[in-house]
This record gives sequence, structure tokens and C-alpha cells, in this order.
Amino acid sequence: MRDHLTARGVVAINAGRTDTDFRLVDTLAATMAQVFPAVYVMDAPESFNSLVVATRSPTTLADYRANVAALKNVRLRQVAARIAGQVRVAPAGGTVFTDDRAPVEQLIHSMAFDFLTGRR
Repeated sequence: MRDHLTARGVVAINAGRTDTDFRLVDTLAATMAQVFPAVYVMDAPESFNSLVVATRSPTTLADYRANVAALKNVRLRQVAARIAGQVRVAPAGGTVFTDDRAPVEQLIHSMAFDFLTGRR
């Protein structure tokens, strides 16, 4: 993905989670952090989704806030401002998926099982 982006490019991946189980989100973020200088997680309130966002160039949360404030589209600015408090820098470290090891389905099935059985 990174090689297909411009210098100011951004990639975003929607990832499912529960209120307490962020394993898929954290793994995607850790994997993206291997090739992108900045990775953020936006936890959508009142949902089972997080958006994992990576930028091709180094960025900060202050950049995000400045860009939100500068949005011309009022509705888009409102939505971005609503989630602004939920944006965080992706945690360092963690499991990294590779071409040789990417048990996505196994992880998702484990999360679903744990959720349904009340383990997490």
C-alpha cells in the first residue's frame, strides 16, 4: 500500500472489535507501523469498529486537529470533531502479520468466541 501513496497519502482500514478486545485493531496497527511513520487508531463511539489510519509522511495528533479545524465541509468537520477525542497514537509493539504469517480468520474467530462466551 505504502508504495502506491503520494508523499501526503493516507491509508485507512476499518477493523472490528468489542468494547474490551482490541486484538485485531492492535495487530493491524502494529503491522502498519512496520512501514508507515505514523499510525493512529480512531475508536468509533457506540460501535464495534475502529479505524486504523497510517500516513506516508510523519504526522502528529496536532496535525489531525489542525486539519479538522480547517475542514470547509461543515458536516465532515462535525463528524471529525466528534471523534477527535477518540483518536490515539497506535500502541507500539505487538503482533505483526507478514506474508508468511497472517492468521486473520483465526484471530477473528477467537474474538467472536470470547465475546459470545463472555470471556472478554
